[in-house]
Amino acid sequence: MRTRTVPLFVATTGRGIDPAEADRVAAEARRVLKGNRQAGVSDWDGMRYDFVCPSPTHYPFQWFWDSAFHAIALLHVDPELSKQELRCLMQGAQPDGFQGHMLLWERDAHKRWLNAWRAPSSASST
Repeated sequence: MRTRTVPLFVATTGRGIDPAEADRVAAEARRVLKGNRQAGVSDWDGMRYDFVCPSPTHYPFQWFWDSAFHAIALLHVDPELSKQELRCLMQGAQPDGFQGHMLLWERDAHKRWLNAWRAPSSASST
């Protein structure tokens, strides 16, 4: 006896996903993954990096958790970029196996981010 797998959305709502809407969402996902790609050479240590950052304006670093999910998404779009995402992430592993939760590839982005977080908030009391 063969079991038929039903997508969760169909199983829970009884409705299928409109193919045109699915194509639109997939195209938007590809656009964001491509647009948030960061590549270069780190001025900290000279290593090459190439990854999808979660938010170029708010979180310009490579985050372990995000990169793992980006690799899953990229697997459906471009398997080679998926592998590159994980390779880049693993460059941050220490000799003892420690892997930090974020990689600060760009010194200037790190300084800008720290300065933004140190700046007094307009909501602070006087």
